[in-house]
Amino acid sequence: MDTVLVVDDDKMIRHVVRVHLEDENIMVIEAATIKRLFDILGAYRVDLILLDLGLPDGDGMDCIAGIRAQTDAPLLIVSGDGEDAKKLQGFHLGADDYIAKPFNAEELVARVKSSLRRYKGVAGMATPQQKSQGEAGDDVVFGAWRLRRSHHQVYGCGDVSLKLTAQEFRILDGLLQRAGQVIRRDELCEIVRDEYNYAPSPRAIDIKVMRIRKKLDGGAGGTMEDIIKTMRGVGYMFNPDCLDQE
Repeated sequence: MDTVLVVDDDKMIRHVVRVHLEDENIMVIEAATIKRLFDILGAYRVDLILLDLGLPDGDGMDCIAGIRAQTDAPLLIVSGDGEDAKKLQGFHLGADDYIAKPFNAEELVARVKSSLRRYKGVAGMATPQQKSQGEAGDDVVFGAWRLRRSHHQVYGCGDVSLKLTAQEFRILDGLLQRAGQVIRRDELCEIVRDEYNYAPSPRAIDIKVMRIRKKLDGGAGGTMEDIIKTMRGVGYMFNPDCLDQE
């Protein structure tokens, strides 16, 4: 059974989310404060986090880095602040999705289930793009890193996980599979599009690529701008000179 952590100081919202998720056989743990959020992360394994931003002991945006230091589980911001700048800030810090309040409960559940499926890599729910990726070789080595498709993750020295989010993994995998070819931003949007027709914006793709570069942090033997090249005004290209397919 999947476990979702719902972080919101509004008891009614937590109740509504709990009822709808439990109807889908998803276990729910509730938190009303940032302190309780981190207490739970320290004691339980969670598969997804729904995070409100206006919490009584601080701004939820400020705790995303701390969450990411403890788990790579999908993080969905649920907030009444629907400004584009706030959404981009959330993606920049490590959020996987942004749901504006007031929300449709059925849509929220659909987003949660879709994120869980991407995170766990359930082959039966894969899109055609995912299936074609899954048919490729399992491991790809580039520099000091190994991308392992069966784990939906990238590992470095000592087999330490890079902790890519599901969307970051799919973007990097797509770039690797077409190393030496320019992939437009809109194509990368399609690579991460899910069965509920959700895809990040081209600007969000830029932020996700920036986060991938930061996590790789030059470990492949050069600056990440040399390895994942920005093709200005078009998209990105993985440098084939850095690729060693086994």
